[in-house]
Amino acid sequence: MGCYHFGCFDGIIFCQIEVFGRGGLNEAVDGREPACHCNTAAGPFVRRNTDVATGRINASRGDGGVGSRLGRRLSRLLGGAFGTSRRGVECLSDLSSEGLLRLLREMCGEEANAGRKSELEAAVRGLDAYFRAADPDEPDTTDCRIMLELSEDRLSAYLTLIPPRGDGSIPTINTIRDMLDESRVIYGLDDAAVRRCLRVVRDDRDIVWRAAIARGDQPVPPRNKSAKYTVSFIDKNLLRRNPSVLKPTLSDLWQPVEKGQKIGYMMDPEPGVAGRDVCGKTVSPSAPRVTLDVGEEIVCSSDGVLTAGTTGYVIADNDHVDILPLYVIDQPAAASVRDAMFRGAVLVRGPLLGPGSIECDDLFVLGDCEQMVISSYGDVYVAGGIIGRRESRVDADGGIYCTFISEARLSAVGEVVVSNAIMNSDVTSNDVIRVTSPKGIIAGGDLYSLKGIEAATIGSEFGLPTNVAVGKDFLTASRLEDVKARIVQYEENLGRIDELKREIARARVPLEKLPSDKQEIYIGVLKKEKALRLELKALLRRRKTLGTGLEEFLSACVRAVDGIYPPSHIQILDAVEEVKEKMKTATLRYEDDRVVSSPDANPYSASTGG
Repeated sequence: MGCYHFGCFDGIIFCQIEVFGRGGLNEAVDGREPACHCNTAAGPFVRRNTDVATGRINASRGDGGVGSRLGRRLSRLLGGAFGTSRRGVECLSDLSSEGLLRLLREMCGEEANAGRKSELEAAVRGLDAYFRAADPDEPDTTDCRIMLELSEDRLSAYLTLIPPRGDGSIPTINTIRDMLDESRVIYGLDDAAVRRCLRVVRDDRDIVWRAAIARGDQPVPPRNKSAKYTVSFIDKNLLRRNPSVLKPTLSDLWQPVEKGQKIGYMMDPEPGVAGRDVCGKTVSPSAPRVTLDVGEEIVCSSDGVLTAGTTGYVIADNDHVDILPLYVIDQPAAASVRDAMFRGAVLVRGPLLGPGSIECDDLFVLGDCEQMVISSYGDVYVAGGIIGRRESRVDADGGIYCTFISEARLSAVGEVVVSNAIMNSDVTSNDVIRVTSPKGIIAGGDLYSLKGIEAATIGSEFGLPTNVAVGKDFLTASRLEDVKARIVQYEENLGRIDELKREIARARVPLEKLPSDKQEIYIGVLKKEKALRLELKALLRRRKTLGTGLEEFLSACVRAVDGIYPPSHIQILDAVEEVKEKMKTATLRYEDDRVVSSPDANPYSASTGG
């Protein structure tokens, strides 16, 4: 499967098509599946900074000749053909222009008409002819261009070769080796891959784009302190990674664990194994996490055996496990869930339709959530969408995960992850706000995030005002103060109850000898005590969640893969940018007290050529 984008290097305009799988020059190395990259290119061109399809073409030198015209024409045609098509295709079995044409046809599918496909084929064939022989109208001669790229982690080295024109020279294997030596690439070199690259350029006058010619050894990650469970449990990490499993996982619920039942055992951390990059340097693995936060309802023995301290459901996360009661609501009628308060997790098997309200720890909804006011001390997982009609509000001390958000207000101390769209909603997160679909959109409303906001498109071509702000803690202070105040109130009430119990104990009057009305009062006080202690326990858990200090996140950014539409208001820390014209493939960040667009980094660490 793959993707594509446009760009240029040293006056060469190209459409890069990345296809993941076997084939072509990028054959599997040491059992690893590489990325196979195909490319078309044209000669020098003159063009101002202009966005084309999903990438950016930068200004470069040129004489406006045949290569320039072909390159511009192909970019325009590809942008039109692929503007609405994002489907993946199988990897090519070769990197020739014939293979590229097959790829283009598959990517266009039925969305491009016969005339468009013919234009694409003509442009590609023109580029192919451009590199195979010098044109009489443009008798320039250029040597083969060589570009060497190291991955950011220096665990891979990639070679790009742009074929020569006319009598231009072709590099030898020794030329490539000298470049590798200059770049200090000394480990994991695949001589056979380099020779195949040179053969394609020499014999076929075709382009080689980012062929993997050296690979280091990945470090083996450590094993963190963790638990191995011997009972069924709710895996919140799995639900976050793959929201589609929410319904099949929780539709048929298993039995809760009983007090005293063994639920698993602790697994000690193990260090990872160091790797080696292509420069021969040691790559150290990350340090293992050496603690696992075990809830107070779980007993851990000296030999690491975990036993349930109460009846309930095991709910596990990356670094925390607890046992909570789980309240199940089956197919509730609309407006039937009102003023519900439950100290534990809640599972709604069906849609949760308001108007109504619910307060709980974790909330799992196997349908849409509409016109509800929700306060969660943990995470909120919704298999469908959160629909507000301007009446929904969801507040979570953890994260919020759903398919879409429409006309609702949400706030989360954790991340807010949405599959498809956020429309006309106010969303605040002390982590990130992310729309994961390749065509995901954020349009309309106010969005505030500490660490960043990401979507394919921000704003709308229909002009929905969209306000975005990142880099500040918008939630923790107010929530923490509220929780602390409630804890003090509950502790004072419990103190009064304890004093009343002490007075009765000092009077040495048996409960059964008290008047019936006082017996009822005393029993009511004991019930109130039990409820207050449950409330206090939940509040203490909540204070622990919120206990991280206030912070500003200087590396926060706003990222839109396909673009940002006006009118959009972007704020990063205290810097503000008003988007008045559409921006394509934008990453906005904070620098020198202002919002700037991150420049496209040159991916090449070494290059040469005519």
